[in-house]
Amino acid sequence: MFYNTNDYLKSFNRPNVHLITEPIQEITHDSILLKNTQDASVKEVELDAIIYATGFDVLESTKNMDIKNPKNGKSLSTIWGETPNAYLGIMAAEIPNFFIILGPATGLGHNSVVFMIERQVDFIINMITQNIEQGHAVVEVKEEANTAYQESIRKQTKDRVFSSGCDSWYQNSEGFTYILWPSHCVSYWWRTLFINRNHFNFS
Repeated sequence: MFYNTNDYLKSFNRPNVHLITEPIQEITHDSILLKNTQDASVKEVELDAIIYATGFDVLESTKNMDIKNPKNGKSLSTIWGETPNAYLGIMAAEIPNFFIILGPATGLGHNSVVFMIERQVDFIINMITQNIEQGHAVVEVKEEANTAYQESIRKQTKDRVFSSGCDSWYQNSEGFTYILWPSHCVSYWWRTLFINRNHFNFS
């Protein structure tokens, strides 16, 4: 079914639809508490469900994942800080056995992102299969391998249109475009086609 984009604005004329802009103070088991910024009063709005969407604040959406290094308890959001990064956009350094689909620097502005997803799924399946066959229970990308990869991403990104001075949600507070893949799809296909086991620690 096709929905005209004008229907979104029309929906606000329905009696059961309200645009609420007050900040949320608290979420209870059956309502949200809204804080009035003028007089600090609190209004309760009863509800059945909450759909939490961050829109285009991609960085904020990574900060609520409580994923930690089992050895030192360091969280993924702390490791990433303001610049999420992952080897091939798939494996985050310092977090063993953690795989991401559509991770940092794998979004596309020029092609179908489904291609990237397919390549990442193939890579993950290959990695898991090889580890099972070789008797490894844990895999972690080496820090130096990830660092070298991130340096190559930064070098390529610097010359792309999204880093030419136009601000966008692709960038962090430093102006670095950490979301998009900076090359063509064939390049990503080649990088994910084979697993360079020298780039990983296994146990």
